[in-house]
Amino acid sequence: MLKRDFLALFLLDVLFAIAVMLVYELFLKLKLIKEYESFDLFKEFGLFWGLMLGCVFAPIIEEFLFRWPLRKRYASIYFWFLSIAAIAMSNIADLRLNVLVFTLGLGVAIFSHVLLKKQSQTKQAVFWYTFYPFLFYFSALIFGFVHISNTKELTLEDPSFIFYISSQILGGLTLGYLRVKYGIKYSILFHACFNAFALGLALLFG
Repeated sequence: MLKRDFLALFLLDVLFAIAVMLVYELFLKLKLIKEYESFDLFKEFGLFWGLMLGCVFAPIIEEFLFRWPLRKRYASIYFWFLSIAAIAMSNIADLRLNVLVFTLGLGVAIFSHVLLKKQSQTKQAVFWYTFYPFLFYFSALIFGFVHISNTKELTLEDPSFIFYISSQILGGLTLGYLRVKYGIKYSILFHACFNAFALGLALLFG
């Protein structure tokens, strides 16, 4: 089942990415959207370090950041509130306000952790299974939106951002599925394989 799921999800992600790319190219030719320059790993870091960052470091760091909490009850609370704080901070220029927002997010997370820990195992389980769907889909959305930074000057003010992150959002869902069903090492492996495929295409087609 692992091999079947792994290959099926990989094919799904690749086909979806190709479909998005084709629609994106069509919209560009019709001049319905603006083209943005993408961040070039190889140009910035060279071939070796570009591959290391894309296929080793990024999968490990991002999977532990976005998918590891999916099986950790208390860690997921911190992920939820600190992610919301990070979203707010990304739209605030003032450093002091950013510190305040982060502190508030951390404080709410700690309070929720302590409050949940005092509840009975039954109440904790009910809360977890009620809250879990929101956590799962939220982690995929956040994973996608973080990748806006891969495209220079792109912001949420331009609706075309969906072309640039929709593949990552689907990837977040498939990676979350693999992490929950089979473990973090398989979501890391899948992430590394997909990035290697994408970077390989970038090398082949410039």
